[in-house]
Amino acid sequence: AQTAQALFEQGQDASQHGDFEPAIRHWQAALKTDNLDTQLHIHILIQLATAYQALGLSDPARDTLLQALPLADNQPLLQATVLTNLSDISLATRQDTQAHDYAYKSLEILPKEAPALIRATLLNNLGNVQTVEAYYAKAIETYTDSIKFAQTAGNPLLQAKILINLAYAYSKTEQWQTATKSLESALQQLDAIDHNSYDKTFSLLSVGAWAQRLDRQAPVTDAKANRQSPKAIALAALNKALTLAQQLENARLLSYAYGYLGHFYETEQRYADSLPLTRQAIFFAQKDPTSFFTQQNQASEILYRWQWQLGRLFKATHKIDQAIESYRNAVNSLQPVRWELAIGYRKSLLSFRDIVGPVY
Repeated sequence: AQTAQALFEQGQDASQHGDFEPAIRHWQAALKTDNLDTQLHIHILIQLATAYQALGLSDPARDTLLQALPLADNQPLLQATVLTNLSDISLATRQDTQAHDYAYKSLEILPKEAPALIRATLLNNLGNVQTVEAYYAKAIETYTDSIKFAQTAGNPLLQAKILINLAYAYSKTEQWQTATKSLESALQQLDAIDHNSYDKTFSLLSVGAWAQRLDRQAPVTDAKANRQSPKAIALAALNKALTLAQQLENARLLSYAYGYLGHFYETEQRYADSLPLTRQAIFFAQKDPTSFFTQQNQASEILYRWQWQLGRLFKATHKIDQAIESYRNAVNSLQPVRWELAIGYRKSLLSFRDIVGPVY
């Protein structure tokens, strides 16, 4: 029989590659081992919740963290970490008041000598809460403090994630140049990481997606004032993400990378370039394995996006019958989408109807 520690490490290794189902199996097996150390028990539950959340399974994620909370009762560092994760899940499921309460409680109990990495993580989450509450100036201050702690901890991945959040807060206050610089800095931080992982690749996709959005929102004069335009940042980030996704051979990451690149060329009206990329995005979304938890295809959430995109491309090139077929496919893919996935946009005040209504 394997030790709990060995199973925990195997789960972490699988999770690094975005293989969340095998990771969950390893961690579930670790929880069944005899004489499980309390600290390790809490760490396993936290990792397990993170993996559930990555699969869009918010209820199991929350239940897992609620199991960890009493175990961490006399360990304020771990307790603060559990509360921060609970806050994050509450944000993802639109329980904003609960997210607020968990975030402030986590900071309240955090010991003064807490490591910089944990402090950075907690402040990043607080910034997310403040952003959702539309306190953008406060959020910008919080994210700025969070980045300092992430720098002290020497964690470029966390710095990049905070910089992406900061860019969003700046965009909400129409500070377009500063928002663009934040995304440029995030890209530099990710370039500094010499190893590949699911998190790094996903963060590159986030930079690419937000830069595309910024390019649509920012006035042309403001965008051009930067050394790098949002458009250039988007293209660089998405091409890097595609290369890393190919190395990891992760279907979900490949689908996002091809899809966002396809969207980039769609917005440039380069339909001949967008079409094959969009088809690849659909191919990899369909390859993304059916989750063993729900018997539903978790990839429906991304599949409909690319089928919708394909429909738009056909419409733009006057292939109306093919456009209608693609739109129908998108609507069919939306039917089984889990409620959690439909609302799991932390930084969107749009309802499910607002997000998918245009498809219909």
